[in-house]
Amino acid sequence: MADISAMPGLVTSMFAIPKMKKYPFKIALDRTGSLTKDWPRKENAVTVMKIQKEMIQEIDYAISLEEFAKLAGQFLK
Repeated sequence: MADISAMPGLVTSMFAIPKMKKYPFKIALDRTGSLTKDWPRKENAVTVMKIQKEMIQEIDYAISLEEFAKLAGQFLK
């Protein structure tokens, strides 16, 4: 899930969404910010949540691409 509510509309439609369509995984978009407003977050970080059986099992935050790759790889095991 990605909160894209702060992204300018032109950037969203011309660049972000076309690029996201090429991702090898599905991504849901929160265009207004209302769906994800109560989700845990830290400034300048990506929230990574491990979900099993519709329950959040673990929450981590990545501030670099390397940290995100490490967390994503850990959660895919």
